[in-house]
Amino acid sequence: MKQTIFETRQRADELMREAINIWRQSDMNDFLEGLETDPVLSLMLTALAYQMNEAVGDMEMLKTEVLEEYAHLLTPYEVGHAVPATVVLETALQDTIHEVDMTPQNEFTLAGTNHVFIPVLHTRVMNARVRSIVRMDGRRWKVSLQFKSPVSEISGLSFAVRNMNFQDLKVTIKGQPVPLVKPWDFADLPMSECFGLDTILYNRSLTYQAQASCLDLFARQNIRIFCVKPHAAGKLLPTEMETVDLLFEFMGISDKFQFDKENFSLNTVLLANAQMHTVTLSAASPLARVAGYDSQDTQGGQQFLHAIRPPEEQIYGNSLVEVRRVAADRFNQGQLVRLLHALIAKYHSDYYAFQDLKGISGDKTIQALQEILARLLDAAQKDKLRQLPGVYILLREMNAMRAGGGSVDINYMTTAGANVNASLNASSTFTVPTGFNAAETHQIASPVLGSDEIREEGALASLSRYYLATNDRIVTPADIKIFCYNELLSRYGIVRDMVSDISVRRRQQMDYRDCGYEIVVEILLADNSFVKRSFADKIPQVEILLQKMIEVRSTNIYPILVSIQIK
Repeated sequence: MKQTIFETRQRADELMREAINIWRQSDMNDFLEGLETDPVLSLMLTALAYQMNEAVGDMEMLKTEVLEEYAHLLTPYEVGHAVPATVVLETALQDTIHEVDMTPQNEFTLAGTNHVFIPVLHTRVMNARVRSIVRMDGRRWKVSLQFKSPVSEISGLSFAVRNMNFQDLKVTIKGQPVPLVKPWDFADLPMSECFGLDTILYNRSLTYQAQASCLDLFARQNIRIFCVKPHAAGKLLPTEMETVDLLFEFMGISDKFQFDKENFSLNTVLLANAQMHTVTLSAASPLARVAGYDSQDTQGGQQFLHAIRPPEEQIYGNSLVEVRRVAADRFNQGQLVRLLHALIAKYHSDYYAFQDLKGISGDKTIQALQEILARLLDAAQKDKLRQLPGVYILLREMNAMRAGGGSVDINYMTTAGANVNASLNASSTFTVPTGFNAAETHQIASPVLGSDEIREEGALASLSRYYLATNDRIVTPADIKIFCYNELLSRYGIVRDMVSDISVRRRQQMDYRDCGYEIVVEILLADNSFVKRSFADKIPQVEILLQKMIEVRSTNIYPILVSIQIK
């Protein structure tokens, strides 16, 4: 904090009065008359005030830097990270291909560029076409699908209704309801392995307390995508059929609602501009730069998204990794720029201190030094890429690695951020993977553009303060579901495979608080020997603990009820 000239002179006057009060208590009080107007003493005390001002300013700056560094250490890389661009495509398969599971290996490339897009949802593209759509009554339509080969179930099939003037949708086959994941069921979305629940839990509990931003990629879309939940063969279709008739019943439709082939898209896929990379960490090489200047990125301009959970056999006890935005050198370019600014300011303020040095006194020497520093500052400011701290994946615990001599392969995702925006628009086309029909692959909605990671220090500081204040807030059912998974894993060692299902729903209750709703969280655990031996007797206490933890982290509008059962 810099003091003004008025404050400095005021402090000099205070020092003068304090000095005179002390001297007047001496035996030579008669010789101190007129000391207040002595120019030499006034100059000396003014210089002392300036030095105190500088010391106070340095202390304030040091305190600010320490607090900022502490907040930076507590803040994960997730805050202010890049957001990939997303597109929604309607696609089809070649005649010789019956079906394809959408995985990260199905890469779509933006035409004319090297920007890669991969599926966000784990759905199934089936070789089918819409045969007809016939209106049955005021709110029901019969949709006939013609498949290339007979099918016994339609699990994973995705479709989109482009006209959004309705509130809800129910689909049946011969009176049997088709289980759907609807656009507002964020907690049940069939995310792919790169964006799924395992990856969210791994990044949140083991890596760096990341947020579930993967779900935001779906929420940002401006189209309603439905997915058929997994179901057993023969449950909906008694025999293998080539033609399947589905009855669509819409609720809450308006006068503007239309439903026909133009407003219905089959085999819709949500794609995100992201790529998967792999890095190997060991005791000999415990860190790797994964984004920024001189990183392992071969294309350039890629920004880090998140890490992907390694396979089970790759996790060695406490061999955890951490993602940080740091500089590998003593000073990165950003720190060098700030240092040069400080040196130039120091030479301006302490100019006369250099005049007593033999051989360099005079304006020319000091001027030459200032010009050199100015040129260094200008060169450092032009190299914007090197100014930014790099993003590193670090091995946090190396004891197990040293003892076993092993290594861990970490997969991670990167994105081009806003670099793809100049080439992406509603009419952009894509190069499709093998087995897909390029002629029948097109966008059905305007793309959502990407954004770069936030690099401005002021904005990052504001986001850090917001993160520290709100990182444990629970708002949506998806937040509750992820919170329960995380607490069971971190507190009791109940891994993801031991949890069969977690459902979050609202139900009406009349017992207390008059007429209203309560949120019911039902946790179904697998019939596992570890669960029975180490956790079964703790279930009543865990139910109360999770209930209270969710209540204090939520808006507390609805009462919470947690139920844990072993299947």
